[in-house]
Amino acid sequence: MHAFDILGDPRRRRILELLADGEQTSGAITDVIRAEFAISQPAVSQHLRVLRDSGFASVRTEGARRFYTVEPAALSEVDAWLDRFRRFWEQRLDALETELARGRRAARTPAGEDPNRPTGSGLGAGKTDPSAKGA
Repeated sequence: MHAFDILGDPRRRRILELLADGEQTSGAITDVIRAEFAISQPAVSQHLRVLRDSGFASVRTEGARRFYTVEPAALSEVDAWLDRFRRFWEQRLDALETELARGRRAARTPAGEDPNRPTGSGLGAGKTDPSAKGA
C-alpha cells in the first residue's frame, strides 16, 4: 500500500500525530480516537494494525500493555515525494521570515524614529553641536 493511501485516512493521521508527541499506550490512543471520531475500539485497533503493517508505527509489549511509537523511516517516502514541491513554499517562507524580522525591528524602534537611520553609535554620537547652543 502506498504511503498516501495510509495517510489518506484522518483517523490514521491523528494516531500518527499522537505518536509524534511520544510513545503512547493503545488504550490512550483508543480513548482519544474514539472520542474524536466516534468509532469503536476494534476499529481503532484495525487502524493501529494498518499503521504497524505498513511500517508507520511499531509496538512494544510490556505485560498486558501495548506501547506504540511512530517509525520515522516510513515517512521518508512521503518526504521524498514532497521534496519536489518544497521550492513552492520555501520561497514564501523566506519572504515571511523577512516580514517577521521587519515587524520585530519596527516593534523595537521607539515611535517617531526612522528604523533605517543609523543609531548613535558612531563618532560624535550623543554630542550636541556647540554652535547650536546660542541659537
